[in-house]
Amino acid sequence: MRYFNDIKLGASGIYENYKGHIKNSSLRNYSIQLIASGKMYFQKVPGKIHIFDSPILRWQAPGNVYNYGPVDDLGWEHYFVTFKGERGRKLYEDGFCRLSDSCFIPIKRVDLFRNRFTTICNILMHGGLEKNRAAFHLEEILICAAEEISGQKSFSKYIKDFDRLCCRIRFDPQENFDLKNMAQSIDLSYSHFRKLFIEYAGVPPHQYILRSRMETAAERLRRTNDPLKQIASELNLGEPAQFSKTFRKMFEVSPATYRYSLIH
Repeated sequence: MRYFNDIKLGASGIYENYKGHIKNSSLRNYSIQLIASGKMYFQKVPGKIHIFDSPILRWQAPGNVYNYGPVDDLGWEHYFVTFKGERGRKLYEDGFCRLSDSCFIPIKRVDLFRNRFTTICNILMHGGLEKNRAAFHLEEILICAAEEISGQKSFSKYIKDFDRLCCRIRFDPQENFDLKNMAQSIDLSYSHFRKLFIEYAGVPPHQYILRSRMETAAERLRRTNDPLKQIASELNLGEPAQFSKTFRKMFEVSPATYRYSLIH
């Protein structure tokens, strides 16, 4: 991947249940988007309408018009990051566009991409993202997409098992997970389970659990007035001082600053 001097990230977002019908003209920014779940239609105008009911990664370029929206009343889980600049253009044209001439690819390791988008969105929400780090995270998404295209996945037979396990972790992160039992539940040794988990989600299982707990903690900071001690205790994140240290490392601000910045 060649490096260039100019890349600027713009808007980013996470929509857990997006239901809007969009006619979108991208006049200035490039966009990388993840459809993590749900069923939607998508059309690059002019062009045919595609229907997606499984996870995809797609990209949009300035000067084009795109129509998309839900096929049913359930909506879809939508992540996006916009960017611009010469380096961004090269990343788009020499990277993503070379993967597929249809501007989208189906993906299997949806949690890996979900985590990459969430990382960028969280950093952009609080303090911005410097040029080199922006390129790093976007290129990381590109590399993961190229691996999906290659189709060389040793864990392919376990996709549904890892989908189920990761879903369980995301929706009940405070649980005391027994990783060895999780491995045994799908007839794997722990070492093999850990290797395949990293291949699927991009991080070891214990880091995935911690990240899920911290993202839940961030959501509670946004939506509740619960004390930090209570949040840390209920999510098995240790004492408040340990929780604050881990939170700062992941989100680059303290929990108190994170909550205060949202209020003000």
